[in-house]
Amino acid sequence: MRRSLNLRVKVTLGVVVPLVIILGAFTAIEHARRREATLENLSFVAAQTGQVIENSLQHEMLSRNVEGLQHMLNAIGEDKKIRAIYLLDMTGRVVFAPQGVDVGRQLDNLDPTCQPCHRLPAAARPTSVVVTLADGQRAFRSMNPLENRPECHTCHDPGQRLNGLLLTDISVAPFEVPLAADLRADILWGAGVIAITVLVVNLAMSRLVVRRLEDVAGALARFGRGQLDLRLPAGSADEIGQLAAAFNQMGTRIQAEEAENRALSD
Repeated sequence: MRRSLNLRVKVTLGVVVPLVIILGAFTAIEHARRREATLENLSFVAAQTGQVIENSLQHEMLSRNVEGLQHMLNAIGEDKKIRAIYLLDMTGRVVFAPQGVDVGRQLDNLDPTCQPCHRLPAAARPTSVVVTLADGQRAFRSMNPLENRPECHTCHDPGQRLNGLLLTDISVAPFEVPLAADLRADILWGAGVIAITVLVVNLAMSRLVVRRLEDVAGALARFGRGQLDLRLPAGSADEIGQLAAAFNQMGTRIQAEEAENRALSD
């Protein structure tokens, strides 16, 4: 029984270990692929959101309604997903922000959160990227250039192409919750597959291999104690069946030799 238990353990480990490695690798690769695709799609949505915000602010900027512009930024900034929303001039100085927070702050292109875009040529810069903020949180950052349109020329130099930039940081965290839930579901699914596989393998092993080996081992033990007329039932033609047939042939031969020896001694 101890040998059959060890055999079960070895076979189970031989099945479970590769299965865990394969399922684990597949789950990790699939999760990374799904996460990358989701973040890429959400990055596009974040860029579109920045464009919508710019369009919403445009009327207030064109009418030079500073109070209305600040009120709208305050309202947008109340959304918990909005980590930052700045109107910058062409030098990178914050001109407007919700509740006036950080107004006057000078943003540096060499800042790590700016490098994902500014390390690239201007023509190759994406409309939105995922950046890691100073507090360790990740956000979709969108930079929407504020075009110097003809209706802006009353306040801005007609010779300049842009009047400034709208910077929007949208938190990634709310969007990562369903991704984490998907990963947990994948892990639970994998664990279920492994558990069912172990159960099926053990049942199959017990029926097709272990019990038959126990019969052979028991027959060998009784044969060794002198029960020479013991024979195993004919089974399938697999390796265990061949072992049983060889045992039966051995028993028949030894029993015949014993009978011959007795006859000669008489």
